Amino acid sequence: MACKIDIKEAFDTLRWDFLLKVLRVAGYVDNFVTVALAFAQHCHRFPKVLWGSWIWENYIPIKRSLICWRLLHNRVPTFDHLRRQGFIASSYCCFCFSAEETVDHIFWQCSGIKPIWREFLQWFNFQDFSYDIHSFLVAACNRDTSSQVRTFWKIGIITLIRVIWTLRNACIFKDKVFYAKHLLQIVCVAFKEAAPPPVIINVYWWPPVSHWIKVNTDGSPLGSPGKIVAGGVFIDKFGWVRGCFHYNGGTGFAFETELLAIIMAIPIAHSRGWFDLWVESDSTYIVDLLHTRSTLVPWRFIASWNKILVLLQDFNIQISHIYREGNVPADIMASENMTEGWWPHKVEEIKKAVRLDMATNSHVRLKVK
Repeated sequence: MACKIDIKEAFDTLRWDFLLKVLRVAGYVDNFVTVALAFAQHCHRFPKVLWGSWIWENYIPIKRSLICWRLLHNRVPTFDHLRRQGFIASSYCCFCFSAEETVDHIFWQCSGIKPIWREFLQWFNFQDFSYDIHSFLVAACNRDTSSQVRTFWKIGIITLIRVIWTLRNACIFKDKVFYAKHLLQIVCVAFKEAAPPPVIINVYWWPPVSHWIKVNTDGSPLGSPGKIVAGGVFIDKFGWVRGCFHYNGGTGFAFETELLAIIMAIPIAHSRGWFDLWVESDSTYIVDLLHTRSTLVPWRFIASWNKILVLLQDFNIQISHIYREGNVPADIMASENMTEGWWPHKVEEIKKAVRLDMATNSHVRLKVK
């Protein structure tokens, strides 16, 4: 089938209809929609790996991540790997001189290296040594920790692998002496270079004044998207819990759980005549939404949110943000195992959390610079 192409027009202008016509005539696909679809159909799709984005971070030098990337691709030039490619090389580990140098041995199983890993992993309460080095790295990627701990966990593992390989090369090519204690010292230096010490922030919860009522709200998404649950606690100036609530909102995202909590809290306060209301949330999205009275909410919440905006006109309202570490009572009410509905009486766990807050006990938040 012939297709007349104006070469001058093709080079001087970018016409998508012209390009699609050429691709159709070339027989790529019928009813072609986008160029991206053509590229996706004809490029080679590699399987997605869990560690693909884990080893590359802005705060980790590329040279450290690179050796980890080569290790996971089984492209580290250890003696056994070189011998399979036809090179004549010594086969003994330069650290213990008692076993063949393989990737798993030199990075994980060597008697000179394993105690270092054991001590390092004890810092993070990791005790399972049943892995090989590849399986360990995959397990490390999937380990569920806080964002602060995850940073040091990642830096330590990648740096230790890099240091082991650097010392291995120094022992072979420069006749350096191997000292195990130096490895962890280098890892500690890497902690300071790549992740400065976190800033400690004291988080306080303050009770309302005079006849005001304070409501702390929180949401808890179980996946993204996933099941969303919302909760809140109403407290007076004496620290008495006037009531608390817990509701399920179907399926949604994290910010929708926080929105659901506010949509539930405002009508409750309005029906009980708590018009001097202090609303506190650990979501900056909710704080901004209430300050600006914006209508930019998900479409399924538009009707409910418009009713809230009308009800807010009857309130003398104060809005504030609190870090999640200080939002413990609301966090308890937003947990999955609570019974749905309005709770006019305080539960023992919430009573204890409010008592600690009223005693001005601060909560500690670690903020990474």
